[in-house]
Amino acid sequence: MGEATTLLPEQQLRELKLSELQDAADGWGKVSNRADACRDWVGSEMTDKLAETQKGEAAKAASGRLVRLDRNIEYICTECGFVWTALNGTACELGGPQHKVKNALEDAAGLKSTVHEDGPVPLAFRSTESLTSAHSNCFGWLKDSKSVGNTARTLAGKSDEISTQEYR
Repeated sequence: MGEATTLLPEQQLRELKLSELQDAADGWGKVSNRADACRDWVGSEMTDKLAETQKGEAAKAASGRLVRLDRNIEYICTECGFVWTALNGTACELGGPQHKVKNALEDAAGLKSTVHEDGPVPLAFRSTESLTSAHSNCFGWLKDSKSVGNTARTLAGKSDEISTQEYR
């Protein structure tokens, strides 16, 4: 069975601060490390000392509680590790797409194209020159000026039909 994919809107992807995700991941990593240090301390300073110095029912009961505490701390370490992995992995996975979106927006700005908030770019040619230029840029094989002129005139006639359509 395939996994469900949820798309992150372009604006959220563009504005996402990956460093904040990585900082949060580091925070969870620190919590995990501290919990692990506490687990070591419970084992060496409490459980071992209790076994060395105490005998009887009370010592057995206390030892059982310390074993339970050790398991709980181990659970905390594991869960914090999962959160660290999820946050760090998310930041790494979103870095590439975020870079692509930012580059595409820079390219669009360089071409003086309008990009709507939800991502579409309207396809609008206002003149034969802009149509020829865009067509030439997109299809480098249009080098012959006669061919470009004929293509531009043909497409210019259709540009009114497509100028209001938006493409993603």
